[in-house]
Amino acid sequence: MNEVVQFPRATKYLLSGLLSFLIIGAALLAAFADPRMLVLVAFLVLLWWRLFALKVVFASDELVLIGLVSVRRVPRMNVLRVEEGAVVVTSKQGHDRRITIPIAMGASKITDYSPDARVKQRIDAAYRTWLAAPATPASA
Repeated sequence: MNEVVQFPRATKYLLSGLLSFLIIGAALLAAFADPRMLVLVAFLVLLWWRLFALKVVFASDELVLIGLVSVRRVPRMNVLRVEEGAVVVTSKQGHDRRITIPIAMGASKITDYSPDARVKQRIDAAYRTWLAAPATPASA
């Protein structure tokens, strides 16, 4: 059972339009101000490309958090809980560690009616389904 939680299509289109506007504006500013500012444009293009890679994968034997520049894999047996759809609490060597889920970094609460809260609700629902399903090894 692999369940993937990522941005809804409408949110992707909205973010894509916003970042496109920022990239075009930065390119126009760089053309008139200083050609070295094209580095900012390149950074915005890279951010645009990586923004759509943000997701959470609930695989059968691990939890995979894909961020802007990192991928964190947490074995299923180390996951203690997911709090408010935004933080994964893990246990490693007897210590609890809190890992923020990259796609759910917004300030909204899980009970709000914002798009960010809906993503958190989907993460929470997927976690509950993942928790109820039996763990199967990857080689099976």
